[in-house]
Amino acid sequence: MKTKFFLGLFFMSIHSFLVCAQDKQKFELSAKDIEIAEKSDANIFDFEVVTASKTEEFSKKAPANIRVITEEEIRMRNYRSLVDVLADLGGIKIDELNTEGWRHDVTMNGVRGNQNIVILLDGVRISSPTNEAPVFAENYPVHFARQIEIIYGPASALYGADAVAGIINIISKDPSKKNNLTVSAGLGNYGLSNYQLYAGKQFAKDISLTVAGQYFYDAQPDLSKFYPEYDMSGQQSGTFNTIFGKITPKTKVSPQFESPLQTYAMFAKLKIKNFQFGFFKNYEQHSTSISVSPQNTVYNKDAFYGQNITSANMSYTLNLDKLTFISQLQGSIYEIDPKTSFRNVFVGMEKGYKYGFSNMFKMDQQMIWQINSQMTLMLGVTYERFYAQPKTADLSAPIDPSKDISGTYLGTDLAMKIFSINYFNAGGFAQLQYSPKNWLHFTLGTRYDHNSRFGGTFNPRLGVVVQPSKTMTIKALYGTAFLAPPPFNAFEAYGSFNSQDGGKTYSSPFWHLPNPNLQPIQLDKTELYFNQIIHKNFSLSLNAYYLSMSGLFSNAADAGNTNYYNGKFLGWKVDYIEVVINSDKQQNWGGGIQMDYVKKWKDVRLGVYLNADYLNGEITDIKGKKVEIPQISNFQSRIGFDLSYKGLSISPRLILQGAQRLNSFQKDSDLRQILDGYQVLNIAMRYDYKQFGIFADIRNALDVRYRTVTRESDLNNPNGLQMIGAAQNPMRIMFGVQIKL
Repeated sequence: MKTKFFLGLFFMSIHSFLVCAQDKQKFELSAKDIEIAEKSDANIFDFEVVTASKTEEFSKKAPANIRVITEEEIRMRNYRSLVDVLADLGGIKIDELNTEGWRHDVTMNGVRGNQNIVILLDGVRISSPTNEAPVFAENYPVHFARQIEIIYGPASALYGADAVAGIINIISKDPSKKNNLTVSAGLGNYGLSNYQLYAGKQFAKDISLTVAGQYFYDAQPDLSKFYPEYDMSGQQSGTFNTIFGKITPKTKVSPQFESPLQTYAMFAKLKIKNFQFGFFKNYEQHSTSISVSPQNTVYNKDAFYGQNITSANMSYTLNLDKLTFISQLQGSIYEIDPKTSFRNVFVGMEKGYKYGFSNMFKMDQQMIWQINSQMTLMLGVTYERFYAQPKTADLSAPIDPSKDISGTYLGTDLAMKIFSINYFNAGGFAQLQYSPKNWLHFTLGTRYDHNSRFGGTFNPRLGVVVQPSKTMTIKALYGTAFLAPPPFNAFEAYGSFNSQDGGKTYSSPFWHLPNPNLQPIQLDKTELYFNQIIHKNFSLSLNAYYLSMSGLFSNAADAGNTNYYNGKFLGWKVDYIEVVINSDKQQNWGGGIQMDYVKKWKDVRLGVYLNADYLNGEITDIKGKKVEIPQISNFQSRIGFDLSYKGLSISPRLILQGAQRLNSFQKDSDLRQILDGYQVLNIAMRYDYKQFGIFADIRNALDVRYRTVTRESDLNNPNGLQMIGAAQNPMRIMFGVQIKL
């Protein structure tokens, strides 16, 4: 039925083109048109966007469920990072401080996992080149953004691999405006500090430079003073009562709770006529003991996970009447800090070092043909080359990346086995946008990718936008996407060896080993979206969606599945070898409501938003058994307002999170265990006078004790590896100053 529907609309649009298409003047969004649209009360909820179609269009006509966060909202709400922005958006759940690898888990419309979201900066990918799950923290700052565009749903028809749950595109500020040198500094409780810089300069009509940076450090609160489950007696005595028994590490342990967060980011963009050069680098470092019981890990600052991404790109745009050609080159590098280490029960509370590395080189060519005022055709081809060395097992000492990559497994003299991978991806896409009437818009697109690891993938896209009146918009959207198996999933190896004879022979109870034939996760989604401008200042939006995913990644025994290792690794016997396989299917369904009110008086501006969402779904395993999808809330809501009077502003935002499902099941039941929901109030305040500003930011203003979902929480086992829910920070307060020159 989906295929018939898809083909029917395709041929209907082609027929309409042959009957109705007329040669009209080239349609362009002129600067004057945009300015008028932005200032008009009738279009106060309509924004110029580029992410949905890779071309300039207004959000009401864009073939996507898209949310735009403006520069003014970023400023008034004191947003520091992407995670701050996402926390206030409908359809998104953020579980903070819940995983030692990437700190937060982000879920969009029930699709869980940071690796399912592609992060762009001015249309250029700045998330990991081989899709290691990115950390959403202050390593992705937003103070230099003109606006942020969030696309809900699949976008592989345009962007290729990994655009599964959504796309986030940070659009940088225009450097030609005044007051384009801004510096700010903020200090807060529990050792929090944040420093930002933005500079933009228009040197000539066709030459401009933008530079931005942010440094952030947070010593973090001592959670043992706020939550009883943080039993620090092990660190204080030097002997830990772990799930494997008592362990006294040889390496010194500090008795204090230490879990610092440190990040920095740098961005630069140079435009010279039709050439553009871009650079982005970030670094993030956090504790590797997050959410783990203090009796099973060491909360010391020398046990941390550090990772950085460096990206550079160059593009050239050629305009030839109705044709526009965009050529782009990009290189990107991801690296795990060689000093990254774990100190937990699996390494005997000693230091187990990790390392990983990947890079990507990309060539991209696009052609946009403005056929007439009604029709635009876009064609593109992409070639990408990848190299990856996924995260290692625990090593005895840090690796020196300047030399040959080598090391020994912790507690042994066995040389580390390097699982490196070299591969390429070649893709091509086509997109046709057709507006036979000024109230009817079709978008039809498709993309084919061939990957040397797993073969070909085909991803179609269809969008129909109907505007029966100036105040009503209806969108019918269908799209597919695929998550290319990240080397992190397919090739990661971890485990340990032990010896009973001084290193002559070895054995192991467990190893997790690579599956080089892991296939992509496939997703398709259908969505209906409705927007009504009830009053020129009041907008109401509704959406409903259904999505399905197949080939989900899950851990399974090598024996009886892949049968690669026959119970041995490096020639030594292993009791249980685990691999990642494609197995389960998942279906999600849900919807939401978004209400926005914006009113401007002479010196007063009031903006109010309210969103509420419902989500449900089920997972079907390879045996056909269906169970509830985990780690979600059926209901959640966000409400807030931005009120400004002259230079004074206040922005309170309330997060209402419903009961949260855990991974674990209720006793003798197929239903998931339930973790309590929570209510969190965040407040931002500012006062600006000429070039100077002061601000205050209060997170968790009601000082609530609450918890988010962890992957191994089990109410039936309160003394397990992870705590039951990840305990969250108490109230955090930051004060700061800003200077504009």
